[in-house]
Amino acid sequence: MNTLDAQIRIKISERAAEWFAVHRADALTEQERAEFFNWLRTSPAHVEEYLAIAVLETDLPVAASEPSMSLDSLRALAQTDVGNVSSLEGPAQARRVLPLGRELPPPQEGSRWRSWSFAATFMTVGTALVLSAAALAAWWLVHGRASPVGAQVYRTSRGVEQQWRLADGSVLHLDTDSQVSVRFSAGERRVVLDKGQALFEVAHDVRRPFEVAAGGAVVTATGTEFDVYRQRAATLVTVVQGEVSVARPAPTGDVDAASPTIAVAVRAGQQLRIGPGAPLGAPLPVDATAAIAWLQGQIVFDRRPLGEVADEFNRYNSLAVSIADPALRALPISGVFDAHDVNSFASFLDSLDGVRVERSPSGIEVSHRKP
Repeated sequence: MNTLDAQIRIKISERAAEWFAVHRADALTEQERAEFFNWLRTSPAHVEEYLAIAVLETDLPVAASEPSMSLDSLRALAQTDVGNVSSLEGPAQARRVLPLGRELPPPQEGSRWRSWSFAATFMTVGTALVLSAAALAAWWLVHGRASPVGAQVYRTSRGVEQQWRLADGSVLHLDTDSQVSVRFSAGERRVVLDKGQALFEVAHDVRRPFEVAAGGAVVTATGTEFDVYRQRAATLVTVVQGEVSVARPAPTGDVDAASPTIAVAVRAGQQLRIGPGAPLGAPLPVDATAAIAWLQGQIVFDRRPLGEVADEFNRYNSLAVSIADPALRALPISGVFDAHDVNSFASFLDSLDGVRVERSPSGIEVSHRKP
């Protein structure tokens, strides 16, 4: 194990110890349970270190109210989809929230936190494997494919925008209902945009270009600010500052021939549309400020089809806007709206000539107004 690997293992051990202490300190909130299972899924090393720390306690507890939980129980919980986990710590009770990133309570007399932290820091892979190499391998094969090995997954739910500072100093802004997988090493900085939209403020590092894979293409930058949006029909790359290179394999009819790679430079104030299976075109000038208005919780559109605008609102709101008429969906409209205020958007539509809006508890239906 080289120095970098050892440092990474120590960081994983420290996080595992922190999770173990949080579990023992109090019952988890729904968000904390989701974060814990996401952390487990990110890498088999996370599972190894968490179980290794638990073994030091002679049992495998997951929460204070379940002190005798077995390895099989932990594996069963880890294999449960986060969205379906209803009870990790037993019956609901009044509890004190201890999310990661906040200071843990100071150790009390007789507390075992110091021993957990010390042991976790010097835990080796070999010790962790004593638990059950076969069980861990099986768990990873079933659940570890959600993201690249060693990647950190960041995600947001509908209606939520969030930002994080990454390990290299870059800043990740994640729009509503979005997910990225981030993997940094000594030789690469690679991000996969699994869905949704993200803005990247990239820390300059000529030795490790910053790569974002999305829509069958790879966006590369060394230090710049750019936005990537995976829509249903295409992926949009918008550069706010600096310049990026967008590359993808060139289409070829010869299945045995190596596909050449073509690249397009996209500069500040330009946007490149990447269609599925289509060759890369030329970037077009765009209002970059409007493209990243979501950072201020806004939707800005200039003569865009009504159907596209409605789809944007539906990303942020549980009350969906429905437009069945193709001609109405193609109607060009312009405006600036609060992305989270779908009722104001509905009122605006209701004021348009020939447009009828019907509201119900299940959604907002837009149709042609009869004369």
